[in-house]
Amino acid sequence: MRQEQLRPTFTWQRWRSEQDDLAALPEGVAARMLFDVLLINRFELALLELKGSDAVWGPVHTSVGQEATAAGVVAALHPADKFAATYRSHHQFLAKALQYRVPPEWNPAADQLPEAGLEVVRRTM
Repeated sequence: MRQEQLRPTFTWQRWRSEQDDLAALPEGVAARMLFDVLLINRFELALLELKGSDAVWGPVHTSVGQEATAAGVVAALHPADKFAATYRSHHQFLAKALQYRVPPEWNPAADQLPEAGLEVVRRTM
């Protein structure tokens, strides 16, 4: 077996958010992120309930506990941006599809989820 020493050509970085970052987050973006976290969590719990009642056959791999990651990543993307998710990716798909289908001016604190968003959830389930 041949062994070769690798010398990466990139620099590792650690990013940390600070209090000023939170203060700079627009209220509408924060509301959408919180909505995504809650919706994804309820979606995943409903999926587990369906699995528990034998309505879903085969394995179910949920993303419970990873909802905020999807909401945060998608909040940093533009609707036309693409990314690949490979494992337990319901949460990433839901956050991205909702961003794409629901208008950015929609306010989850004041308005019901538009039909386009409801369709995303139904079709994903």
